[in-house]
Amino acid sequence: MPSSKFKKLADSSDNSGQEKIRQSLAQTAIRFLSYKSRFREEISKRLENEIKKKNYPSTSSRLISPILDKLEKNHLLNDEELVKDYINYYLKEKLKGPYFIKQILILKNAPSDLIEENLTKLATPEAQGEAINTFLQKKLVKTKVVDRKEREKLIRQLKSRGFDFHLILKKIDECVQIG
Repeated sequence: MPSSKFKKLADSSDNSGQEKIRQSLAQTAIRFLSYKSRFREEISKRLENEIKKKNYPSTSSRLISPILDKLEKNHLLNDEELVKDYINYYLKEKLKGPYFIKQILILKNAPSDLIEENLTKLATPEAQGEAINTFLQKKLVKTKVVDRKEREKLIRQLKSRGFDFHLILKKIDECVQIG
């Protein structure tokens, strides 16, 4: 139930109550973004929770979209760039494959069309091959000769990192000798 203070503010004819709520939500969004970059959907959910938590009138939900639009206009919110950053980070730094990256982005409520489009562009077989090679170099520091059991272990590790099975086999056959 909305608190009487905010209900009175929202019902006022000069709309100053709505403006105060809008300013409060905008500050919450900016504060939330100040910690790290976020997706539009993450901020939207955060603002919806803020409206419920502070017992703002239910009509306050319509203020969220204009706030998010203004953040995008001011380049504080950009889902496409954030998707690209996540893909590059997980592929090159964390050595994760496209299946793993896709799951992470889905959990973060990234737009699915942006996920698919950018995974196709950025997680090319060549880029995945480089990540697999780097992973194998780290695992096989002293020798490139492994037994079948060790080879199967490497395959499982790379599969759990989200790489394509056929690409894993190709790269392991290139880099590893079975002894």
